[in-house]
Amino acid sequence: MDSNSKILLIAYLFISVVFTFSCAKEGVEDVPIVTFLNPSENHHYTVGDTVLVKVRIQSISPIQSVDFTLVNDELTPVLSNFHYPNTLGTEAVVEYAFAINDDYLESGMYQILCQVTNAKTDKHKYQSVIFSAYDKVLEDVAVVTRLGNYIKVWSVGPALNKTPTLKFIVNMDYASSTYNPYYHRFALSGAVRGDVIVWDYFTEDTIQRIRYSANPPFPYFVDIAPVDKFLAVAYYQGKVGLFNYLGQQKLSLQLPTGYYPIQIVQVGQNFLVEQKHTNGYYPTIGLYLNQTASLHSTFMVDGTLVNAFPMGGNDFMMFYNNNFGGHLEKYIYQNNSTTEPVSYHSASFLNAIQIDPTNYCFSTEYALWWYRYNLSSVTNVMDERKFKILHYESVGGTIYAVENQTIRIISFPSFQMLYSLPMAEEIVDIHLIYNR
Repeated sequence: MDSNSKILLIAYLFISVVFTFSCAKEGVEDVPIVTFLNPSENHHYTVGDTVLVKVRIQSISPIQSVDFTLVNDELTPVLSNFHYPNTLGTEAVVEYAFAINDDYLESGMYQILCQVTNAKTDKHKYQSVIFSAYDKVLEDVAVVTRLGNYIKVWSVGPALNKTPTLKFIVNMDYASSTYNPYYHRFALSGAVRGDVIVWDYFTEDTIQRIRYSANPPFPYFVDIAPVDKFLAVAYYQGKVGLFNYLGQQKLSLQLPTGYYPIQIVQVGQNFLVEQKHTNGYYPTIGLYLNQTASLHSTFMVDGTLVNAFPMGGNDFMMFYNNNFGGHLEKYIYQNNSTTEPVSYHSASFLNAIQIDPTNYCFSTEYALWWYRYNLSSVTNVMDERKFKILHYESVGGTIYAVENQTIRIISFPSFQMLYSLPMAEEIVDIHLIYNR
């Protein structure tokens, strides 16, 4: 190769390297640079505060859009997205303020996401913040009564010290009722005659009405229950629908042919659908995942489920009845099996509650019992009592129980009667109304 050829080759290589470097440099510089000026990393807020977000944006190409949103630790949005409406050049300081006005945000770490787009690409920038939720408070006790063809809902105060005030009255029969503290949704369901009606408990506005269809001689609706932030509705026709707090159906699941749901119970991050065959076989329990309503597993129980409670992880404790009386069984998620942690084959359960994963109370026809899982012991703590309804008040650490037409507050673990409130009508259920 002569000297001229060498010079040309060196020049070509030099130009190629310079051109490649320039392109790479231009590509790097053309990604928008986003710097959070406010808030500082891990700044602490309380629900009700206003968050001022301030970012500096630098870009080679003109900035086309800026969006802000708040996401949880799974990067799922928890507040509505905000699109910055102003036209920007290549450098700008953008401010945005939002109020933390969702009472149902849980305490923990969140991320403010700023997404910037220019003509070439986009940039996602996160800033961590910490939110503290409101303290959980029992604000009221709702009592559901039945008189003839009417179902009524009364407010009686958290300490049963308020003259009963009528909140809702509906002409229908009764299948179930429930309260979900997410957005204060209170729901009533008829069975053979009556819709599912959802109200805002405090404003008393009607949020949703799911119409029933005649289904003689069988009920149309079987059960309703809160499942995370959804309302689960069980239909006799063999399906379960999940509705959000706006009344929109988000998910629907169909049970196997020939099966219809009996009841729905949430257990931690999952929910159970007790389902029975039209031929009358013992019920099958279906374990479904909250987020997708997808079936994880099924298992048989030789009786009728009374209640179930989470025990940590995905395990849960079940209380059920059969012809031999009441039984307790622990479900083990890992291998889809059950085990009997304590031998109890006495009177049937009327109701059961969880105090914590190691302490439970259940009622029978003649007594209130305390079951301690770690000690494998069952103790009669209140004799000659027939509590058909039990609820545990987790803030005050007391038990709300219904005996005949009287509501009672019972201390735990001393099991002393604290307050009582008689009602003039048959009580079919009570619900503890929390602020969150």
